[in-house]
Parts: sequence; C-alpha cells; structure tokens
Amino acid sequence: MSRIPTGSLLAAALLFAAPALADEQPDLTGSEWGYPGKDRPFIVFRSEMRLVGNGGCNNFFGNWQVHDGDQLELGPIGATRMACSPEIMKQETEFLARLEAVTSYRIVEDRIQLFSNGVPWTEMERRDRD
Repeated sequence: MSRIPTGSLLAAALLFAAPALADEQPDLTGSEWGYPGKDRPFIVFRSEMRLVGNGGCNNFFGNWQVHDGDQLELGPIGATRMACSPEIMKQETEFLARLEAVTSYRIVEDRIQLFSNGVPWTEMERRDRD
C-alpha cells in the first residue's frame, strides 16, 4: 500500500478550494477607505449597512449591502449642499455618481478596489488601521 504525503493532500485541498475562496471578501463593517492626502474623499462602512464619508467638499450618507461574497451595492446616496470651487464640485459629483454605480469590490492587503460591471474604477487605502 502506498501512502500519499500529507503535504500533497493539503496542497491539493487548497488548490481546489482557492476558486471558492477567491470570491469571498473580508467584511466591510467598520472599515474606512480613502485617498492619500488631506481633504480627499473617503468612505466609512458603518454597521447596520450605513455608509458615510466625504466627497471632497460635502459629507455624504447612504446604504450599502454585500451579495454573493463580493457583489457590492451602494446607495441611494445623499449629500450635504456646501458650495466649493467649481473644479471640486465637478470632481465630487462624478465621485458620488460613480460610487452609486459600484457593483463589486476586492480587498488586497490594505487597499480596496471598486468595480463597476467588472471594470476597475478606483482603489483606496485603508485608513482605520494604526
């Protein structure tokens, strides 16, 4: 009777489990993500599926929900109505519209990648870690 090395069994199990695990993403609850620098847009995924953040000028709020491991639904999103420079307002309007178009996400180390229908849109850094 030949014996299969235990290491080979473990490697095979991990190989076959990898595709199933690839779709499963870490829980977003309590995480904060943003772009480097001060006064840059950021997103906070609060408990009870509430989303808050800042688009560069105005604070925003809304809902979030994860489906099937990595499918992400954001919105509807509302925002305060402070006036900023036309350039900042244009960037913020685009940012908020694109947030509502997000359909999935992937976390790689301390970065979140947001996708719209499989197309990468943006990548943000985790900000709630020391």
